[in-house]
Parts: sequence; C-alpha cells; structure tokens
Amino acid sequence: MPITEITSITEVTILSSNIPLPPPINIGKNFNNVPSLVIDNGNINDFNQYAYAIDYWENYESMLVRIDSPQVIGQLKSFGNFAVVLDMDNPNRIRTTYGGVKLEQNGNSDLIQISNVLMPSNPIFYSVYPGDSISYITGVVSYDFGYYYILPRNIADIGVIQRGQISTDLLASTPTTPPAYVNQQALTPLATPHISIISQNMYNLTIKPNEQRMAKYARQNLLSPEIIFMQEIQDDSGLADNGVVSSNFNLDYLIGLLNDPIYNVSPYPTRNYAYIYVPPDNNQDGGDFAGNIRVVILYDTLTLSIQNYYRIGLPSSTPPVTNNAFQNSRKPLYVEIKHIATNETYHLIGVHANAKGGDTSLWGSVQPPDEVSEPQRVNQFTYIKNWITANLNKNVDNIVVAGDCNDFEWSQSVEVLDNNTPSRFMKNLVNDVNYSERYSFYFNGVYQTIDQLFISPPLYNKITSVFNTNVNIPNKPYIKFSDVLSCQFWLENIGEPILTDHNTLCARIPL
Repeated sequence: MPITEITSITEVTILSSNIPLPPPINIGKNFNNVPSLVIDNGNINDFNQYAYAIDYWENYESMLVRIDSPQVIGQLKSFGNFAVVLDMDNPNRIRTTYGGVKLEQNGNSDLIQISNVLMPSNPIFYSVYPGDSISYITGVVSYDFGYYYILPRNIADIGVIQRGQISTDLLASTPTTPPAYVNQQALTPLATPHISIISQNMYNLTIKPNEQRMAKYARQNLLSPEIIFMQEIQDDSGLADNGVVSSNFNLDYLIGLLNDPIYNVSPYPTRNYAYIYVPPDNNQDGGDFAGNIRVVILYDTLTLSIQNYYRIGLPSSTPPVTNNAFQNSRKPLYVEIKHIATNETYHLIGVHANAKGGDTSLWGSVQPPDEVSEPQRVNQFTYIKNWITANLNKNVDNIVVAGDCNDFEWSQSVEVLDNNTPSRFMKNLVNDVNYSERYSFYFNGVYQTIDQLFISPPLYNKITSVFNTNVNIPNKPYIKFSDVLSCQFWLENIGEPILTDHNTLCARIPL
C-alpha cells in the first residue's frame, strides 16, 4: 500500500495558484458513506472500495475528508496521534470501561487514526482521551507504517470537544490529587480466605523515578498480593552491553519500596516480599538488545515458602526442547511454593511469550496478514503443556501459568492451554472477565487482551465452589484487569513517566 508519489521531476510550470480547495468529502452514516465492516477478503488485488475497508480508504488517499461526530477511543502521545471511531453502525463494536474499543477478531474497520503530521506542535493531540467526542474532524487521508490516518491541517480542522470521564477527572485533578478513576480501579477487599496473584509486564523495568508510585499501586490498589508474576525485568545495567545479567540491585530497590512499613497499616496486609528468578544467558532472550529481560516472581515470605525453582524451555529441560521454541525468547520460570498456614503447594509458571515483531498489518499490502511470530508462540505453549504433563498432574496439582502471552484469548497459541471448551487442558481465567473489561494492552487504536492466567482444574473447582462464575455477572471478585493504562494518563498529564504499557491481571483463589 505505498503512498502515490511523482518522482524524477525535471521541470515544473506553475499554471495558477491560490485556487480554493473543493469542499471535503463527508464520511459518516448520515451521508451514506462509510467503509465496509470487512477490512479485506484476503486478496489484495481484488480492489472494491464498497466491499473492503482497506480499498475504501485507499480510494480517498491524499484527498480532503470530513468526519462528523467522531468519538475518541485511544491515544498514543509518543506518536502524536489519537484514534476515533466513525459515525457508523457496527454490531460487533464493544466499548471498554472508559470509552475505548475492544479488538475484534477480524479487525476494527470502523476506526481511523488522527495524526499530528501537519501540525506537530499543536497540544490538542495530547489533550484528548478515550471517552471524548468531537463535533467534526477535517483532514487529508494518508497512509504510513501500515495504517491509514487523517491529517488535520490546522486547528480549524478540529471541532468542539465534549469531555468524557477521563478528561473531566484530569481537569479536576492536581499533581498530588489523583483523578477519581484511579480509585475506581482498586480491588475490593475480599472476606473469603484466599491467595491473591497478579501478573504485570513491568515495561523494561530498571530503576525509574516513578517506582514509588508503582509500589503504592501494588500495595493499595491491588491490596498487597501474595504472588506477583512480573515480566520485562532488565538487568542492572539496563541497555549497556557489558555482560551484566544480574537484576539483584534493580529488584532489591523495588521490593524495598514494596516492603516500606508505610503500607503495613490497615486495611493493607503486612507483607515482606522477596524475589525469585534465574539470570538469562547474555543477549539470548530477546527484548531490547543488552537489556536481558527475564521473568521474575515476587512472593510474600510471611505467607509462602519456596520449595524449588528453575527455568524450563532449555535444551536440558525434561522433556527437551527440540523445535527452537524458546530461541531468542524468554524462558519460563517454574517455582514450587508452599503456603505456610495451609501447607498447600502451588506450582507457578511465569511466561513471557515471543513478541509479535514481524507480523504484518491488518491494513497492509500482505493479505491475509502474515502472523510470522505466531508459530513460535504455538511451539512455546505446546512445550509448556507437554512439560506440565511430564512433570505434574494437572488434575491434582495446584498449577498457575501466567504472564504476557503476546497473543489473544482466541488465538491458536493461547488455545493450546484453553480452547474454551469442556475439554480444555487448563482454565484461562481471563475468559471469565466481562468482555468490555477484558483488555490489557493498547495498540493502533484498539484495546486487546495479550496477558493471560491459566489455572489447573483443582484451583478452578475451588473458585466455582465459592463464587458465581457466570461470565455475564459483572465485578466477579476472583478475576479482574486493573486498568493501569487509563489510570496513568494522569501521570503523563503531570509530566511523569508511565508505570507500564500493560494492565494488571489480578486473580484471587480460595484457600
């Protein structure tokens, strides 16, 4: 889908100038002019602007358009753009808690991104949020990095903004007073005796100036979980390629904040966190070069006792890895841990699956899109399944597999462990989260679920015996995504770095 350009110009003759532009083309259901709900039929050469959304926008490339009543659904300040959903009917559209849109399995053809390319310094691109609506947007249709954009030319091309909850709360907040939606994302205390587990991608964690906020969020919003699965923990030297692979200094700093006595007051449980990890081989596990990211598990030493731990997915593992499943990718961390009071043993497997790098865009010139990264994730989860079968008994043992799976709940790789049928291998608790609240990542205009948490049948039996597991009942106490992605708009608004680029996945399992 290249941009049409005229090159090798040898002579230019100006025939006239300052000619008024024709009026913009109106897009929206009131004008009977909206893209198809189908992005493409898998044959990029079958051009049909009425049947395929990719061809619809290609037909308007470099032309001036106007969309009325767009609703803001997402924002990426680092790229100077925000996404809107068009004024069109889409029965598959699912809105998220604060006004975003959920990823559809076949892609979201009813959204378009608004870019600051023609007005890069205008603050309006950094001051609209999910849940806002705009009376109109006018701009030039462009294509870049595998996606279509509308490029407003000046401030007059953007109409009146009606503020949603996030914007309204931000306007009322201060650097020391967080907006209301931050408190709305706190877990509700649970009287049922339970073990609390969270999973969090820590966004290439090195020592950062906002880790105090991160610790406060974990202890206060997430009520001091006994177990924290963490991904993307860098080595102590960050991106310096110096052979350092230890993360001890980095992690000592983090748990020092988490263990601050300031949190050991009611209603927050007293905790004393320690960490478990196995250092990766230098520059062998992917991620940012020289960062040596690894999977780490934090645990409360007052509640839990480590029995054993090691990395799996190595050539020496049992069963051995024979298909390069974990080549240049994070190796899963296995931890056997015992609950001191109940004497129950839990088998934890922290995962950070192969990233989606190299996959082609849903709006790209390769149709159908080529998911080149997925086969390795399928191999990784197949290996984890086989490892569990060879080393544990999933029908007897308390097993938890959690982390950044880099794939969706319906994807082929995730379905290796849970295909959402009665014959599933394990239960993915994410499937019990209400669909509108089921998201952990924002990418190119949509919210999607790439973090998962699987438990073995004995653990799910405990949940079903205590809680109502009907997926249509809101606010189930045993599983939740805490919407850090929305909460941290406040941090960006006051000039602080964000906590993470993933939402926190929280599970609570009865003892």
